[in-house]
Amino acid sequence: MTASTRVCLLLLLLSGVAWLGTGSLAAQALPPTGAVTGTITAADTQRPMRFAKVTLTPVKSDEPDLKGIDEKTTKDDPAAAMKAISALMGSVTMLQGQTGLDGTYTIGNVAPGDYYLIPSAPGYVSPAAAAEAAAAPDAKPAAKMVGVPVVHVEANRSARGDASLPRGAAFSGRVVFDDGSPAAGMMVTMEEAAKASAKAAKKAAGDDGDLSGFGAAMSMAMSGGILIAATDDRGHFRLAGVPAGDYEVKVTVSLGSAMSMRNGVLDMTGVQRASPMMFYAPGTLHEKDATRITAHAGEERGDVEIKVDLTAMKSVRGRVTSAVDHHGLNSGTVTLVDTNDKALKRTGSIDADGNFMVSYVPAGTWKLDVADGADTEASKKKPGSGLLRIAGTHTLRSYEDGGTTVIVAASDVAGVVVELKEAKATKKDVDLGDVLGGSTGAAHQ
Repeated sequence: MTASTRVCLLLLLLSGVAWLGTGSLAAQALPPTGAVTGTITAADTQRPMRFAKVTLTPVKSDEPDLKGIDEKTTKDDPAAAMKAISALMGSVTMLQGQTGLDGTYTIGNVAPGDYYLIPSAPGYVSPAAAAEAAAAPDAKPAAKMVGVPVVHVEANRSARGDASLPRGAAFSGRVVFDDGSPAAGMMVTMEEAAKASAKAAKKAAGDDGDLSGFGAAMSMAMSGGILIAATDDRGHFRLAGVPAGDYEVKVTVSLGSAMSMRNGVLDMTGVQRASPMMFYAPGTLHEKDATRITAHAGEERGDVEIKVDLTAMKSVRGRVTSAVDHHGLNSGTVTLVDTNDKALKRTGSIDADGNFMVSYVPAGTWKLDVADGADTEASKKKPGSGLLRIAGTHTLRSYEDGGTTVIVAASDVAGVVVELKEAKATKKDVDLGDVLGGSTGAAHQ
């Protein structure tokens, strides 16, 4: 997991909490606005779509400003990158309403301009999901919205926005462990095969994704365009509203995640230590070996099964030290990259004594990389009284990245030692509380 990925995960996890403290729009003087009203129907029944969501998001011809969010800047100055990402998140505008029993809706207080109209309902394909499915894997954000209806809003007027939603395909199945027991509470994702392959290729090349699509991704999430389901207590899942096309299904197994709060101060260390693992149907770790599933409009299938087998995997233990005096570093990330499949990675973090352990590592040859190595201490900044208070650290000394090669076979690997050279410059501290509008300080025991 690279620096930019960790930054994005932390921001996405905490943004909902941080936004609770934002000011009320009602207290601001707003210019004249318009409204959008319409009727949403089901294409297969021609009946009103009851309690469907309707999302409006502005049509923008310009690309978002990504200055400061590239991988190099994120790694060299995480604090600046986090502020840039936070600013990008703050630029996202979405207005949402809901239909009534008769399928009609009204969204008021809409600033004049052009808006994408994105209705959605469980089991049906939203215009945004259909456009995303039809777009090329490397399409720009605007190209991924081709075909989505647009409404023009004028001040003190009501624009009309009607739409009919087609029923999508539905896939159900089960996720089980190697012994046949149900894998409950797992996140199952269905993604178009071509886009999944393109994303895996970027990940293998060290590119964790283009953040320029953040606004579009948020719109897709709000409109039901992202196909995600959680397994129930029996391991069953169901993904509905699937546009026609070829797909891969994968399950994300959360491993090592933890979070704690002491005296109102949130410690995010456990989140950074998380190392999720993806299994593709029918049970492979490699995207290239995934079974592709073809979805036809309105089709129902119930034969998808994914097996999660962790029993034969091993652990890799070791220590990260200073090349000068051999003391153990107390901060940093350890990443294992499969030399035969660079998209397959396992991660771990360094503890207070410089030790690390990466769990659930399949057999093979791995490149072990250590990044963001540092000597740190608890932040001397006192936690504030805001709603969001996060435990912080202060970097005393930074180290250059380093690594080695590890071979995992029939037993656990121990005794790996990686020595890092001291960096010429010390990285700036990352103040999550400042970025998210809360406060950062030392965690009180």
